[in-house]
Amino acid sequence: MIKLVVEAKLRAETIHDIETQLKRYMLAMSCPVGLLVTPNEVSIYKDTYVNRTESSIERLGPYRVPPDWIVARAAKTASPLEFEKAVGEWLERVTRSEALRGFPAPAIDAFESLVVPALADGLIQGSGPAIYVS
Repeated sequence: MIKLVVEAKLRAETIHDIETQLKRYMLAMSCPVGLLVTPNEVSIYKDTYVNRTESSIERLGPYRVPPDWIVARAAKTASPLEFEKAVGEWLERVTRSEALRGFPAPAIDAFESLVVPALADGLIQGSGPAIYVS
């Protein structure tokens, strides 16, 4: 079972299209939490299970990333694959509070209630442009 799907986009020209794809994937895989990460913003998606359509998936954010965020620094010289790797490495540290330092309080609350539980006992795997936690 996939607990979290992460879309890491180095260049987010069409966020709306990416968001639609993420929601569709979450529905198809019955995945309760999604994360869309760009060098400047992070959005968290949670399925409210009101119905089986994209409208049941609520977006929290977008949250601006801290100026000194390690992933944003890596993005300045990274390829899309290197950016995905940096996001995956950061996710491995999210269960420790220092990884969220500098994020706004609502983002920290959302991460602690939705993302951290998915990461706590999950296995992080990269595949194409997305990262999965199962």
